Amino acid sequence: LGIEKIRRAAAPNDHPLFIDALTDIVKSHLKSKQAYTPKFMTRCPHCVNDNCGLSKEWYKKVCSF
Repeated sequence: LGIEKIRRAAAPNDHPLFIDALTDIVKSHLKSKQAYTPKFMTRCPHCVNDNCGLSKEWYKKVCSF
């Protein structure tokens, strides 16, 4: 293929804008006092993965206050 050098792209997780955005998301989530959003508990359309269903039930049980 003629590839001589491969370099890894910089990760965005150390950029101040990314950190501020993530901080804002976490802060607003904690203020909402909601363990998870209903959207988190939905499964993909036509999902037949047993592990997915089991994990969603586990999250529902563990995250309920």
